[in-house]
Amino acid sequence: MRWAVAGLIHLLLIASTFAAVSGRVESIGLGAYLRPDCWTPLLVRIQSDEDVARTYALQVVQLDLDGDEVVYTRPVTVNPGQQTVWTYFKPQPSNGGLPSAGTAGAGDLGRVLRIFLATEDGSKRLAQIDTGKTLPQALESGSWESITIGQRTIRSGQKLVIVVGDSPNFREYSASTVQAEGASETVLPVVLPIGRLPDNAIGYDAVDAVIWTTADSGRLDAQQLRALRGYVRRGGKLACVASGEVGALARFEEMLPVVGGGTEEWSPPSLAKTKLAAILLEGDPVRDAVGRVIDPFAGIGLPMRIGRGTPKAGSVVAAWEDVGGTPRPLIVRGLYGLGSVSWTSLHAADAAVSRVTTGWPRFWQEVFGWQQELQMTAQLNQREKAAAQRVFDGRGVRDLGYTYAQNLDLSSKTAALVSIAFIVFVGYWIIAGPVTYAVLAARGQTHLSWFVYGAVAMIAVALTLGVVRLMLGGSAEIRHVSLVRIWCGPGDVPAQAWTRLGIYLPQDRTDTPIALERPVALQTTTLTPLVIDPRLNPRRSSNPRDSRYEVPVTGEDSEGPITLRVPIRSTLKKMQADWSGPAPPALIGSAILAGDGLSPIAGSINNNTGQLLNNVMIVFRVPQARGGTEDFVIYLRAWQSGRALDLQALWKTTENKLVNSSGGVPVLDLNLTSVRGRWTDAAKWLTQDLRAGTIGIERNWDDSAQSYRRSFPLVSLYDATPAVRNSPDSSDRVDLIRSGVRQWDVSHALATGSVVVLATSSDAPLPVPLTVDGDTPAGVGQTLWQFIVPLDRSAFERPPTTAPVDE
Repeated sequence: MRWAVAGLIHLLLIASTFAAVSGRVESIGLGAYLRPDCWTPLLVRIQSDEDVARTYALQVVQLDLDGDEVVYTRPVTVNPGQQTVWTYFKPQPSNGGLPSAGTAGAGDLGRVLRIFLATEDGSKRLAQIDTGKTLPQALESGSWESITIGQRTIRSGQKLVIVVGDSPNFREYSASTVQAEGASETVLPVVLPIGRLPDNAIGYDAVDAVIWTTADSGRLDAQQLRALRGYVRRGGKLACVASGEVGALARFEEMLPVVGGGTEEWSPPSLAKTKLAAILLEGDPVRDAVGRVIDPFAGIGLPMRIGRGTPKAGSVVAAWEDVGGTPRPLIVRGLYGLGSVSWTSLHAADAAVSRVTTGWPRFWQEVFGWQQELQMTAQLNQREKAAAQRVFDGRGVRDLGYTYAQNLDLSSKTAALVSIAFIVFVGYWIIAGPVTYAVLAARGQTHLSWFVYGAVAMIAVALTLGVVRLMLGGSAEIRHVSLVRIWCGPGDVPAQAWTRLGIYLPQDRTDTPIALERPVALQTTTLTPLVIDPRLNPRRSSNPRDSRYEVPVTGEDSEGPITLRVPIRSTLKKMQADWSGPAPPALIGSAILAGDGLSPIAGSINNNTGQLLNNVMIVFRVPQARGGTEDFVIYLRAWQSGRALDLQALWKTTENKLVNSSGGVPVLDLNLTSVRGRWTDAAKWLTQDLRAGTIGIERNWDDSAQSYRRSFPLVSLYDATPAVRNSPDSSDRVDLIRSGVRQWDVSHALATGSVVVLATSSDAPLPVPLTVDGDTPAGVGQTLWQFIVPLDRSAFERPPTTAPVDE
């Protein structure tokens, strides 16, 4: 009786709490956009009718690749009344993924995305959160084929660019009227108020860049500011516009590549002769439909505002502008942590300035340092426009990210078990059949054959069980594919590692502890199940009730290891870890832009990793005498640990083998010790096997079994690689999609004036401090390295003595 009364009281307490708190989803994703393989921000509005603040667990339930329930949990303190709170989750890769606009109805969302308020310890769910009727929009959704609008073929790759403040001109990126021919991806700008910016760096996981214009940075709360800084530090891109609005950039001084501030009025004698015009127009006149030249600056108001700023040491001035006879920086870029921050003195969000009708994709390309070969159709006549569209109209896509979800199985363990089963089966058949019968026949006792056959069978079963138990004993093993990014210059910059791993566990368990250390304060580290784009996982999974585990959603200020207690129904579990911590031994030294006509680069760097580095690419950007820049590459088949490279001598003694005698697609012999050349030529070689006419209609490119993974430099230098063009008289070009590996792009390091060194290590240990059941798991995998090496550009960093005008 007492138990019944106690149970009734408990239920009444839960019911009263349930009635006192409720909630609904305000938004899913940033501006309702999400990527199905990234952390997704979820903003929830909670109503509490209680008189005191209480702490709850906000839970988001999804499935993993095996169909187990994953409960993403974040503690939230709910005050009386209404408030909004952020949490974060990864959309499920199973059963078609998260319903999105154009693929499902709003009712489907509530069935797949389940959100609860639970007790603080998560043991009791008190209220289910209403997901609402608005479906999020999945980026790069659909079939991954090119989308045709009218007679135009639109690429399916999309850069998500968050704009905070007044929006600049992005009309030429519009999906219905794409005018930037030659861009590798379409830019999708999303304007957000400060109140809708996430409070955790993982909330920017799907974001390619942030542009800050007129918004007051002083309105960011401490968590939002920390999240934005954390996003940049781990490899994000931020561009700041000198708008002149009070407080707009005040809290970004540490990150900015310039010092100083403020704006002044500027009335150039001729807009057509400014550096701005040179960037937007590239010397080409803009014509109307009948060929008459029009003035794209007709709507701009003078005087305009232009910002003041002095470049910090180590930053790159990408463009100078003549302001009253004095060269002023127009675009400046700099590294911040492992990411980049750009600054432009042009008030690009000003209403008058944004009325300029053409060329803005070229401007943003200069701001971020993207190396595309853009043709603006507004500046072409009909014949030129048709020719440009024929060059870039595509037949489909190739996904570069697919290959990095492969090679996570422990094939040697599987092969060993299969071999044992085969040997036992064959041996049992030989011994129990022909051998025993021959022995019995020789002794005239063939009537005992069935008894002996049964005895041998029992012995074989016992032997098999013993061998299998022995094979399945011991500690966990892993197989991994990891990318490690390291700054090799002065200062204490934590390294960043992205790791995908398959964990082989010898026994089924309901709560296997898997832990990841967090050694660096105020840095982002996460441990989750492996989440891939659901289009790469056609299998549908069930959801057993007893297969559930919790993934804590932690902030940058959280301490201690992240521990998941994972249920195991099979012997392999696929996980992923994003880790930030002390940099391991890397490269030592620096490089110099020589400019002596014999070699564009000098200096010395030493392999101090303690490992043999294979398939090394040393990539750097050099300013050209006539303006613009050019990227160059030196390829080394192997780089032994402890060996120092004299870059100038290496360049002079290495042949340019990246262009063949016919001028067509180069053929690179990977057995050569070293080669050098332009990065654009290397990119042609890397992409030659991707063309539609070469490998048919297969969307996913898998080079995981190849000795050299061409996909690695392509995803590492994606924004430095020109879009694939059609071959002459053929529509065989493709667009490169990079599902799950967008964060691997390190092109911004080139744009901010560093050398990027790419390399691989085979049979390498796991590069992150992960334990399984308290032990460090054995096993190996492949580590992909991105080293960012300082580059002395002093010979090219002097401001121009006259106005930088293209006559």
